Amino acid sequence: MTVFFVAFACTPYPEVNTTESPATSPPLGTTTDTEDTEDTEDAEDTDAEESEETDLPVQDWLGDLVADDNADLDGFCAVARTISGDLTLTGAVSTLDDLWCLEAVNGDFTLSASGIIAAALPALESVGGDLVIDENLFVQDVDFPALAAVGGTLTLYDNPELPTFELPELTTAGGLFIEDTW
Repeated sequence: MTVFFVAFACTPYPEVNTTESPATSPPLGTTTDTEDTEDTEDAEDTDAEESEETDLPVQDWLGDLVADDNADLDGFCAVARTISGDLTLTGAVSTLDDLWCLEAVNGDFTLSASGIIAAALPALESVGGDLVIDENLFVQDVDFPALAAVGGTLTLYDNPELPTFELPELTTAGGLFIEDTW
């Protein structure tokens, strides 16, 4: 067994802010109608405009997001791009496709899902706390091409099938811990 621990000099990690933040995060996959019309013809026109519109208001996901299967992630990108708390993915989560838009996690990000084979988050730029990738018995690829900063420790633990991981933009991390990986 090989254990690596490397400490990096790290400056305090700033929280990601948006111009508007909801009081509570809406349930995933929900939308609200912005117009009520009584005229049937106007209602039909409004429905056509809403179905063609793809730009929904996007806000921070307030608090933690915990998912133990992919259904818990459905529609995430319709409501958020950042998570103000922790992101925890465990259990039967088998793909990260529904998080393609995720840009930042202000807290810890834990990926401990035995069903994951490939973990790719193309838009993820920062994790404010720890980034923990552990106990993923089948993961063969970790690709976070835009990740530039991890405020806490980057931990890779017990990922026996992971030959490499790609973090080409990573310039700042609070520490590095690798064990039982490769």
